[in-house]
Amino acid sequence: NFSTTVTNSIATKLPLAGGTLTGDVSHGDNVKAKFGTGNDLQIYHDGSASRIVDSGTGGLTLQADANVVIQNSAGTETKAEFTTDGGVNLYHDNALKLATTSTGVNLTGTLSTGKVLLNDNGNSTIAGLQLGNQGIGLSVPTTDTMHFLTADQTRMTIDSSGNAGIGTSSPSSNLDLRTTTS
Repeated sequence: NFSTTVTNSIATKLPLAGGTLTGDVSHGDNVKAKFGTGNDLQIYHDGSASRIVDSGTGGLTLQADANVVIQNSAGTETKAEFTTDGGVNLYHDNALKLATTSTGVNLTGTLSTGKVLLNDNGNSTIAGLQLGNQGIGLSVPTTDTMHFLTADQTRMTIDSSGNAGIGTSSPSSNLDLRTTTS
């Protein structure tokens, strides 16, 4: 009886118009779970790597009411965390290395790079590098001029001609040393 078999056996296992799937679904390698009219979202394992592919016109959005965390498959090592307060944390070997904050970025460890570019991003502030909170650093107040600072005061200047001034911000020779007397 085909009608009874369809009603009692097949239709109750995988409803076509909604319902609840109560068992696991196993897919072999390269067998994709496809979503969207044009199969815009695909989830599968290709034999070497697991993939979530969004090839539609929009982007891939992950949403959560709490943190979004990327971990190893055992759940024992965090790789990245997107926090509910807007911060992003990146880890190496389960140790926090880079964290965004409301005021900037915190880096733990050594920054290895070929070049670091510091600029004022169009603000009226001076491009520079401050070392700690001690008022020690470098600044670039104008094109091709560098100031060396201690106690938030310019102590030495190298201008665009290569003149170095200690005690003056306008050196007039290769080495312009000025002192003040009390």
